[in-house]
Amino acid sequence: MLETVEGTEEVNNLSVYSINDKNYFKLRAVAMLMDFNVFLNENERQIYLVATKPCEGEGSDHDILLKEVEYVTNINQVIVADNSNTLLSGYNIRGCHYFAIRDIAKIAQFECIGDMVNNTVILKKRSR
Repeated sequence: MLETVEGTEEVNNLSVYSINDKNYFKLRAVAMLMDFNVFLNENERQIYLVATKPCEGEGSDHDILLKEVEYVTNINQVIVADNSNTLLSGYNIRGCHYFAIRDIAKIAQFECIGDMVNNTVILKKRSR
């Protein structure tokens, strides 16, 4: 579920992997959904998150839903947001970075609420 000022919207087909009983979301898919921009600086090997700019670039592949994966690469990635560096642990799957949604929410400053009764995650956009 996605909550905005305009109301609540159900979001389906978002790329998610379940690894060791934790759900990992594709960073760019979350950026598009929550309306922030991410880009990789290959020279510095850092990902920059810009909360004040909308997401640019390609969308995500929305065909992977809560699948267990056998071949993944553990990553530790520096994310730069608001002139602050945060080291996140996650996974590289098919060349894309996946992180725990709560970790992304903390850095991108949106609210993430787990609803265990309905087996959903509620994301609340921050107002600009």
